Amino acid sequence: MNSMLSLLLAGLLGSGSSEAELALPTAIWQAHYARVEVELARVEHEPSSPAQRAARVAALAALREYRERADFGRFPGVEGERRHLFVDGAGRPCAVAYLLADSGESALVREIAERKNGAMLIELAVDPDFGPPLVAWLDRVGLTLAEAARIQAPGTTIPDSPPPGSSGPAPVPVSGPWAPAAPGPRSPGPGSRPGPRPPGPSSPGPGSSGPMLGGLSAVSPAPEADAVDWTVFWEFNKLTWLVPKRLQRPSWAVSPGSDGSSATAPLVSELVPLLRTATRDPDARVRAAAVVALARIAGDAALEDILSALTDAQESVRLAALLSLGAADSERAVHALLTVIHDGRPDEGIDLGPNARWTALVALGLARSRGHGEGTDAMLSDPCASIRGVDAARVQDGIVNHQLLAPSPKVAAFVRDLSGAFAPRCRRGARNDHPADGLPRALEALALDGSEEAVRELLQKLGSRDLEERRSAALGLGGVDHKLALGPLMTGFELEKEHLARGFLLISIGRHGGKVARDFLIDAYANGPRTSRPWSALALGILARADDDEKAREALRTFRAKEKNRGTLAATILASGIAQDVASAQDLRFSLTESGHVAVRSYAALALAMTGDASARGALLEALEEEDSPFARTGIVQALGYLGDSRDAEVLSRALLGEKNAELQVQVAAALGFHGTLDAARRLHAGLKERELGDVGRAAAIQALGMILDESEPFALGALSRNANYSVFREWMNLPLQSTL
Repeated sequence: MNSMLSLLLAGLLGSGSSEAELALPTAIWQAHYARVEVELARVEHEPSSPAQRAARVAALAALREYRERADFGRFPGVEGERRHLFVDGAGRPCAVAYLLADSGESALVREIAERKNGAMLIELAVDPDFGPPLVAWLDRVGLTLAEAARIQAPGTTIPDSPPPGSSGPAPVPVSGPWAPAAPGPRSPGPGSRPGPRPPGPSSPGPGSSGPMLGGLSAVSPAPEADAVDWTVFWEFNKLTWLVPKRLQRPSWAVSPGSDGSSATAPLVSELVPLLRTATRDPDARVRAAAVVALARIAGDAALEDILSALTDAQESVRLAALLSLGAADSERAVHALLTVIHDGRPDEGIDLGPNARWTALVALGLARSRGHGEGTDAMLSDPCASIRGVDAARVQDGIVNHQLLAPSPKVAAFVRDLSGAFAPRCRRGARNDHPADGLPRALEALALDGSEEAVRELLQKLGSRDLEERRSAALGLGGVDHKLALGPLMTGFELEKEHLARGFLLISIGRHGGKVARDFLIDAYANGPRTSRPWSALALGILARADDDEKAREALRTFRAKEKNRGTLAATILASGIAQDVASAQDLRFSLTESGHVAVRSYAALALAMTGDASARGALLEALEEEDSPFARTGIVQALGYLGDSRDAEVLSRALLGEKNAELQVQVAAALGFHGTLDAARRLHAGLKERELGDVGRAAAIQALGMILDESEPFALGALSRNANYSVFREWMNLPLQSTL
């Protein structure tokens, strides 16, 4: 990176930058354009003709002139919001408008400013009037549409903004050399909320539970304050990469025995009576686990047991029974779920509590994802109507989560309304569980919409004044397959000041992949804010795995060798595992046994297993013998479960039965479930029969057995937390996130 760019980036990305420096709009925008100049100078796109090459050089010179003039556009909106204006009220052009005019296209600039002044390039490119001349101009000057989208940045807010509650900026007179003859149209305004809300009462933090057995997950401690958020992200997303090989339906589960029956039939016949007894256990955790496992193993034959559990005295058991209806592979169970969704109860006189409709919507999504309840999406009521207050928030959350599990056009239409991106039609109650104009998690679900409209609205929300909307839009854009999404994500990172939103932007950049994204992430780690380094590392790991990018793996090895911050070091270790970097195996084996920091040892175990290195199993077994930290042992047993070697069922079973720590018992039981072999199932069953485990351990063992013997792939509900803005999770999310379903 040249010295000029490094100097310009200091106000935005320098590791020693202050919040005061970050607040200087001119420095931020200059840093953006300086970075773009360097990216374009790398010539990712090579024009084919001499005329194009010369025009491209001239365009880059004009961009440099625009940056040096520093007379950037201002958006006359609500303070804190960023929106696109082609030409602002004082006649200041955006960067793309400046380049157009500089190359002789002033008339086109005037016309766009008059008719589509608030449009982004993604809109202009598909506009029947402006798309063809814009594409022709890009071809003439040797730029791609994606490069132009990277150049374009939203304007900053004019200080004298209208008060909160206004519907948006008023029209302003437009003058100057690129102005239309008449005032430009008003850009759409933001929502009426005065500012971002704080995380909800159940927002995850250090010690929170991620999606693991029994609600007791192996949540990483935060060795440094900066590491808190990335470790929570890992807990909610780890099942994306820790997909046990043995969970891909082992041959013994689907191949018939010599008499034509399933190899698991004898075990299932013994287990079903044991589970039926367990549904009446004194411990509610055991009852909840049993009803779910029974649904998975016995299916429709367990329906009466499930319906009986709906009358349990404990709400947690009732809600587990509702979820289990989605896993029973039964059309009768689907009918029961529809009744609860519409009436809030299965029968007259049975009160399931305030979370019933929400949970039933999730369970119906689960049933549909397993191939049952076809057409039931058409039977769902409009979530914007009839229900108010806190019930509305729960039901609307349920609709969004239903779409994440089982996407459909019908539910997508509801999600559009709930997002508030298209029209603020849904209004919530007085408790302010969500902003009045949109549900942030619905923005994430817009990624499943697939339309140009949805992508456009997500891009607009990157500049929202509402922090949670920016976070959710960043994550949603990571899931869209659109060539113009990457550039705005990179620009969004440069302009964003809040560190968790920055982290989400980096993850989405990594998910998009490619050389441009890789180089950006490497720069962000090397020169970006200290709090963003763990996220840059994880994003590089995601990119390296998807693209099989050796340069990204090499960068992670370099960063890991130099990193002094223990939290960031742990992130680079995990990232090398996600990247499946076998070349890191020796370093990871050293960290597994020699690091003095427990989190580093735990993450090294997981990373070593994910690399696929042949020596991983032996190193993990040796470390298990020596390790005395419960947290590090958790990482080791999870890694062994992930590897799924048939010889390790006995090792894990001994660890389970010999473990006195209840939380670690849960993790070893989970590892046996991940192991997924018939031997693992038999050992879990034996432990239950002989009652060698406490209540917490028995509940976890039952869940693991259900996971192994279920004919469907487990952890389908992981879609609810994958690439999700967990800062807006509410307490009613706990049950599905802690389930193995």
